[in-house]
Amino acid sequence: MDYGNEDSSFMFNFGSGASATVLESAGGDRARATVRESAAVTDGSFSRDVVMPGGGTRNPPSEETVSTGAHSLDVPDPAGMKERLAPVSLPNFLDVTDRALERSGLGRADVDFVALTHMKRSFYDRFFDELGLDPETDGYYLDDYGHVQSVDQVLALDEGLSRGRVDPGDVVCFVGAGTGYTWAATVLRWRG
Repeated sequence: MDYGNEDSSFMFNFGSGASATVLESAGGDRARATVRESAAVTDGSFSRDVVMPGGGTRNPPSEETVSTGAHSLDVPDPAGMKERLAPVSLPNFLDVTDRALERSGLGRADVDFVALTHMKRSFYDRFFDELGLDPETDGYYLDDYGHVQSVDQVLALDEGLSRGRVDPGDVVCFVGAGTGYTWAATVLRWRG
């Protein structure tokens, strides 16, 4: 990251790179959750909105790419990306959530807890409102963490568990997005 590049400031707290969660307990029946179904949608029209100008096959690493700082993430047109992303983000988040629920034989009314990618609070609240859920009790907003990529959902679940917001039998939805852009949801049945 180039912390002097304000165009990429929304990525300053990216930290994980990848995440995996083992959903089992120490007891006899070890499974803590049953993973149901997932859904995803990718919109390749955003593929060049977050880029690393140097180091790939189009601009291989060289002394010049290193000396010019081309190995840092950049957003060439932040205003244009935001303008095109804003109208499709909420519909895509809702679409993948609904499809994952439907594939799991469930609907919005069955959801007990949502672990959502960290984003601005107004969007978070709007997403929960669209689902008919209370953002204060049916999820956990990561204001103490910020956005740490694929770890967001695990942190939200952990915080929800520690606050008594997730009980055995609950339907939990992991909902996220990534640059490029891809939106995805996975449904779990929490077993405790």
